[in-house]
Amino acid sequence: MASSLAELQAKFRLQVDDASEPYLWSDDEIIDFLDEAEDDFCERADAINDQISLSFRANTVWLEIPEYITKLRFAMVDDQSVRICNHDPVALAGGEDYGSYSTGWNWQPETGKQLRALVTDMRLGYVRLYPIPTVDGTLILDVYRRPIDTLAERTELEVTDRKQQNAILTKACSLAYSKHDAEAYNPQMSQTLEVQYLQTVDELMRSVRRRRRNNQAVSYGGF
Repeated sequence: MASSLAELQAKFRLQVDDASEPYLWSDDEIIDFLDEAEDDFCERADAINDQISLSFRANTVWLEIPEYITKLRFAMVDDQSVRICNHDPVALAGGEDYGSYSTGWNWQPETGKQLRALVTDMRLGYVRLYPIPTVDGTLILDVYRRPIDTLAERTELEVTDRKQQNAILTKACSLAYSKHDAEAYNPQMSQTLEVQYLQTVDELMRSVRRRRRNNQAVSYGGF
């Protein structure tokens, strides 16, 4: 069962020994620490899976990706799969797959009705459409993302798994100790908690990868 924001604030104060007034950290500061920690966790651990749609117009070359998206998983247009790659889409798939034998950067001016690839890592915050579409369309993207709204606006963590919330709490405490305040600043404790947090994230990700491998094995055997 997930913890409420009030419970997380209480756990935070217990963990940093700040349960009695005058507090070292205000309630608003704790919310800010938890907010930043949840964002960091989502960046590292692919914690929130979602599906979004992005419309594009004919002759669009660069499509802006919302800043809260941390990773693109799959893409489709009109029930057709769209490849996601970080370099030459023609060289990646082979020219014949794209109806073209372009090499190097020659693929960039190509146009066509059917979007075949999204090229990442060329321009920060954008994907390059290949080929340049000659018709309007809508991309359906399966993504990992950070929370869209701030924690103050949501009033609860979007990450609901208890173990993941505990990791976020550890990161929040690390951030609190890094605050440059005469009484609160404790860089050694901040570093210790940061190491603990990163180890927990690594363990959680290893567990996720094991489950994914096991699921793939079961699916293959069943097929």
